[in-house]
Amino acid sequence: MIGVNTAIVSPSGGSIGIGFAVPSRTARSVADQLIRTGRIDRGFIGVRLQEVTPSLAQALGISSTKGALVASVEPGSPAEKAGLQSGDVITRFSGKDIQGVHDLTLAAANEKPGSKATLTRNRGGSQQEVELTVGQRKDEEVQTGAVPSPEAADQRLGLSLSTIPDEARQQLGLQPGTTGVFIQEVAPNSPAAENGLRPGDVIVSANNRDVAQPSDIQEEWARSRQQHKPILLGINRQGQSLFIALAAS
Repeated sequence: MIGVNTAIVSPSGGSIGIGFAVPSRTARSVADQLIRTGRIDRGFIGVRLQEVTPSLAQALGISSTKGALVASVEPGSPAEKAGLQSGDVITRFSGKDIQGVHDLTLAAANEKPGSKATLTRNRGGSQQEVELTVGQRKDEEVQTGAVPSPEAADQRLGLSLSTIPDEARQQLGLQPGTTGVFIQEVAPNSPAAENGLRPGDVIVSANNRDVAQPSDIQEEWARSRQQHKPILLGINRQGQSLFIALAAS
């Protein structure tokens, strides 16, 4: 057996020959755990991750986009206890090279809770090995070893957002203490792209409200749409301030 079918692409209600499957090794692991314990145990390290884009790599002073960027660390988590910080880029985990967020999510989730894991992080251009004890998520809301990122604002806005990586603040031209939301990606042909927003811009306010989390942008975007008016974004672009208004369609 190669895999277990899970879904098909069906624009019109019928099959067009494109399907998706869970790899057999994953299905076998899940089945074995259910037989042994009656539940699925997933490793948990407690980080929110995002992909390393070329602009982020430049801002962080690293030469490659390989790895998973730590956007934030959950308080009290295995990652915090091991000394991981926002801005670290994880390039290896338990002997496996990490190309991106998906690799680290799977690698962490596949570790047995309570086991020791060694990871390699890049902090400010310096590679360091860190050992941590893999935990287990207590609640049922998150079943994987890491939280996917970036957090996306409304698709019609066309932005992928995250908190500001701590180690990129100086390169982004931000004054100490500046709060805001980092633009990781801008969707082509979106309102954001058409109005000149760029990856690497920092949104410091929305509708004259200071913002610090992607959810702040989502709330103001939803409010603007309800009021049928543009959302006014205050932007910091390499130390320069400007305003951009995006129409809520």
